Formats: sequence, structure tokens, C-alpha cells
Amino acid sequence: MKMRRFLWCACMVGALTFTVACGSDSSSNDPLPETPDKPDTPNDPDSPENPDQPSADVTFSEAEQKQKLDAAARELLGYISASDFYNVRDVAKYARAHYLGKNYSTINVKEWAEECLDAITSLKSEVQSDNTYYQDYERLWMAANFTGEFSAGETGWIYTPNDNHLQFKFKDQNGQVCIARLTTSGSVYTVHHQSFDNQRVEYNYSSWTRTVSRFRNVVGVPQNINITITQGGTEIVSAQVKTSVSTGAEVNFTTDSYSVELTTKVAGYEFQIEKASYQSGKSAAVNFNLKKGGTQLVSAKVSAEGTVNNEPHVERIGQANVSVDVLGKVQVKGECSNVSQFMNHIKVADKHSEADFKARVEQANTLLNAAVYYDGNSARSATLKVMAFEDEYGYGNSEWKAEPVIVFSDGTSYNTFGKFFSKDNFRVVYNTVMDLLGDFKEMVEEFK
Repeated sequence: MKMRRFLWCACMVGALTFTVACGSDSSSNDPLPETPDKPDTPNDPDSPENPDQPSADVTFSEAEQKQKLDAAARELLGYISASDFYNVRDVAKYARAHYLGKNYSTINVKEWAEECLDAITSLKSEVQSDNTYYQDYERLWMAANFTGEFSAGETGWIYTPNDNHLQFKFKDQNGQVCIARLTTSGSVYTVHHQSFDNQRVEYNYSSWTRTVSRFRNVVGVPQNINITITQGGTEIVSAQVKTSVSTGAEVNFTTDSYSVELTTKVAGYEFQIEKASYQSGKSAAVNFNLKKGGTQLVSAKVSAEGTVNNEPHVERIGQANVSVDVLGKVQVKGECSNVSQFMNHIKVADKHSEADFKARVEQANTLLNAAVYYDGNSARSATLKVMAFEDEYGYGNSEWKAEPVIVFSDGTSYNTFGKFFSKDNFRVVYNTVMDLLGDFKEMVEEFK
């Protein structure tokens, strides 16, 4: 129930700035609470605007904002259909059944893979201790070491050497020629971390000895990666990846820097990561866009600064920023000046003390500046924050909890996410999302 609610709400607002706690039951008909007193928050001239200074030019009631969100959600969902992916699914399903099945020989592929693996493996040392033999190997995993061309013959895969790419050529269910190809170019960054390594233990019971083979796996990350699948000469899937890696002999998350750019096209959809970056355990950011047929559906920017150790473990998250745009009609912008402090205020609040819990929640809200905008307007129409609610459970017991809420710009009401984004408020959107999820689930099930 909670997962479904999250999925369909995400389609409507794009993203939630921060999730503090589970929302109320979506079917609740409880009356809305009175408008709370607003905390004294200093004006912030930077974007997003101060939550307590909404512009009268974009004042919308709860009902009006529901209509705007409902319209944007319906339009967004109108662009998405599981049937768009049926052709790609059918090609993959046919290829798996006919070219990877028991009645089709893959011996040439297996032998090629074993030869490639042998070529990248080198023995570094071998020692014996009591009844155990220790063998230390190193492997350099690079795309350039796994190249060649395979074409689907009558009874099995046929191999042809090629040093430039890895390619599989076959016919689909309609007899059209399909080609799947992987190519790389540019510099190669060698990366190693202890988590990459593995070992294999083999026992010889006749001699009561064992052999422990330890593998140090070094990965060669190419600067450019290009993956394409064509059908009858038409490209149906593509992915272009551009990487940049700054590291030493060993990965060190406190000093290394990484960045990735990705553009994936499939079935008329384009998913683009303009840049995902990680800087020396101090900051991270990602910008992405989702388009269909040239129409921008969703765009988002997320960034945060903090501290990461070499485990890696996030020790602290400081300032974080989120910006989401849906079809240019709904924007969610948020900034938290200190995420760790924000979460700590909620965590340490005494759930059995109304005064303490509300005080902690208000302290958390002083760190949060998030709002909803419409049609690209620079002035906000609703503010996102957290509020304290009493949760009663069996035998007259109760405790306080924090929930995200929406404070509308008309200043007359607020609502919890769980109640505002209920299936009763957005019945058509809810049913459409559930149908869409069912279609995708059915598509995946058919592929199995």
C-alpha cells in the first residue's frame, strides 16, 4: 500500500524534497486540522523564496492546486505507455528463447569468454602453508580485452575476430537483422578497490590439501562507451556514456573525483544524465532529464555537500538542494541548509512529550526552505515543511510523529501528504498509475 502510494504521488509532484515519516492512511476521511501558527523564519532572498512570504499574484486555494496537480499528472501519464516498449521486449524475448536456449549452441561464445578471461589473468605469487596452497592472481577487466563478432548461424553462434568492438548479429521474430554492438574509445582509467576482489577455494580430498586462488580485480573504465541495438537498420536502443575518473592506485573516497554523463534512447524515450559528479568525499550532484519525442517530461537537479569516509560511509550531509520540473507546469524546489541536523532534530525528539517534539520539529523547519511553483512562476504557491501530529494507538496510548505537509499560499489550510495525495482526491490519476504499473508488470512477466 505504501509503495503504491509513493509511486503514484511521485508521478504527480516529481519528487519529495525529504521524506520524514510515513503518511496517513490514504483512505482517511478525518477533518483537516486548523491552520497552524507559522514559525518566525527570517526572510531568505535566495531562491526558493521564503515560505512565509508567498506572492499574492500566484495565490491558489487547496482545491485550485489540486486541479493544477491533477491536470499535470494526467498529461504526464498520457505520454507514458507500456506498449511503447513491446517491440524491444519482443526482440529481447525472441533472442533469449532462440539463441540462448538448450537447442542452440553457445559453445563458441563460452570458449571465447574463457580465452578472454585467461588472457587478462596473470599469476603473481604462489606459496604453501601446511596443507594449503595460496595463489595470487591479478585481472585487468577492460572492454578492449573482450572484443569480437558473433553472428547467429543455423545451429549456433559463429565467431569472427575483431579488435574494435563486441558485436552480436541475429534475426528477430520477423526475420529482420538485429545488431547489438559495444564500442569504447578515449582514455582508460584503471580503478581498484578491495571490494572488487574475490577468491576461489578448491579441495583435493585424496591428498587432504586445498588451493586458495585470490584474485585482485582491476577495472579499466573507458572514457567513452557506446552501446547500440539496431533492427532492420533502424536504431531501437542506444546508450552513450562519458566518464572522468581521478584516483590513485587504490580507490579513496575521501580524495577521488568521478563524473558520468549518460544519454539513453529507447522506444522514443530519452533519459539523460547531464552530469553526475562526486568530488573528494565533499560534494555530489546530478542533473537529469526525461523526454519523449522531443517533449521534456521531467527534469531534476540534486546536489549536496557533506563528508564521506573511505569505507565508504556518509558521516555528514550538509546543505542539499533539489529542483524538479514536470512538463514546465509544476516545479518543486527545496533547500535544506543542514540535512544531518534536520534529521537529528526529528530523531532525538521525545515522542512522548508534545512540547519537546513540537519544539524539535520547528527547529528542523528553520533548516528547510521548500516550495511548489506553477507554470515557471518565480513566486511560490505552496510551502513544504514538516509538522508534529499525535498518533494514537491501542489502550489510550499515543506518541508524536513528524509528517511532511503542504501549506497553501492562500494561508487558510494545510494538509498532510497522505491526505492531500490520497486516491480519493486524485482518483483518475491513481487508477491510471495502477493500470500503468500493471501493464509494465505484465510486460515483464511475459519476458520471463
